[in-house]
Amino acid sequence: MAPTIVNGVPARVGLMVIVMTVLTGVASAQALGPEILIWVDTVPSYRPAVAFDIVHEQFLVVWYNQQGPAALDVYARRVNLDGSLSTWFAIVAGMGEKHFNPVVAYNHLGQEYLVVWTREFAATDYDLWGSLVAWNGSTVGTPFAINLEVGKQDFPEVAYNPNDDEYLVVYGNTWPGGLQDIAAQRVDGDGSLLSWANISTSATADRFAPSVAFSPELNTYLIGYSRDSGGTAGIDVAGKVAAPNLAGVSPAPEIAIVDDGTADVINPAPVSYT
Repeated sequence: MAPTIVNGVPARVGLMVIVMTVLTGVASAQALGPEILIWVDTVPSYRPAVAFDIVHEQFLVVWYNQQGPAALDVYARRVNLDGSLSTWFAIVAGMGEKHFNPVVAYNHLGQEYLVVWTREFAATDYDLWGSLVAWNGSTVGTPFAINLEVGKQDFPEVAYNPNDDEYLVVYGNTWPGGLQDIAAQRVDGDGSLLSWANISTSATADRFAPSVAFSPELNTYLIGYSRDSGGTAGIDVAGKVAAPNLAGVSPAPEIAIVDDGTADVINPAPVSYT
């Protein structure tokens, strides 16, 4: 179902962001202006994610709409550097299925985005899908499966590795027995699947809500996630450093990023590299 259009624009429920800038030599951010109403509709819109196109100096915002009880669609909108709005388009819509929790990364070499989202195959079985999207939205590639394992694969995050022209998609697994762990799938710049790896798993401690960033200079990923050790230990933030090919990442020791022993620390914000 297409969004409802009133007077040339989608109407009512909206997504908003505040454009921020960090001034050179100033250790604080300043708001450039008021909130930007990116999208309004007669149905709810959820969980926006943003990537920046360094070639054409614009952003792409992706989100999902709740078109009905069994229909969740993914949309995107280009936003210019000054906050003015550009074109919007559907990533996956009108199928009468649940597609949700989209994320996006930009490939400046190919001048395109990889958008990744969760698709509900069944109530206890979620899969991960993706699509390559031209920088200006002129083409949206045919969706392709990234992971079709049993259980729930959800809450993906994605980073682009320009050294090898590939992406890394990290995500949480919830297996039929209830165990939650973290895995990752490499995706080539052309959309073909490369190697897969389990990042972190334990029979006694759940891992969930991953995030990822890539350092081109160090040729390394940092993958962060929440870790629930159970009992009174609380939920902490842990992570691992990973080579681009993910070699040896599964047995590698975790980094205790935040571990205060009692309080819960969940859903770490997306990792970034500077």
